[in-house]
Amino acid sequence: MKKGILIFISIIALLVFTVLYFNNGSDSRVTIQPGEEGYMYRPRDGGFDERSPMYEGTYDVATGDELIVYSLKPQKIKAELELMSSRGKLHDVIVEIDYAIKRGEAGRLYLELGRNYKRFINDKFEGAVKSVIGKYTSKEIATTKSAVIKIEIRNILIKELDRMHLKLNNVEILKLEAKS
Repeated sequence: MKKGILIFISIIALLVFTVLYFNNGSDSRVTIQPGEEGYMYRPRDGGFDERSPMYEGTYDVATGDELIVYSLKPQKIKAELELMSSRGKLHDVIVEIDYAIKRGEAGRLYLELGRNYKRFINDKFEGAVKSVIGKYTSKEIATTKSAVIKIEIRNILIKELDRMHLKLNNVEILKLEAKS
C-alpha cells in the first residue's frame, strides 16, 4: 500500500515537473475584456495580423508573440488652452471631446499611428480649437458664437478622426471666457 502511494506521488511529481520544464512560463494567456479588441503580432510568422480581430475571451500567446489590445469604449480628452481671438484678446478655453476607436479598425489604427495614437488625437483636437477660436472676435465669442464654435470644432474633428479609424461622439465647451 505504501509503495502504491509512493509511486502515485512520484508520477504526479514527474508530471508537474515535466509540465513546468517544457512550458517554462514561456507561453502566456491574455484575456480580452468586453469592449476591447485585440490583434496578434507574430514577429517570426508574418508580423501584425490586422485581418483577424479578437474579441472578448482568453487567448494563448506563444513565446515571442504579443496580443495588442485596444479599448473600444468611449474615452475623453480635455484641453485647457489660453488662446487669442482674431483681434488678439486672450481667452481661457476648456473643451472636452468624447471619442472611440471604430470596431474592427483598431488594427489599422495601430499600423498607421502605433500605440501612441492619443498624441495624434490631442494634436488634432488642440489644432481644431485654436483655428476655430482664432477666427472670431472677443465680442463674437462672448455672444452667440459658442454653439457655432462647438459645431465647427466638431466638423473639423469628425473628418480628421474618421480617416484614422476613430469616431467622434461629442464635443463639449466647458469654459470660454475672455481674460481680464
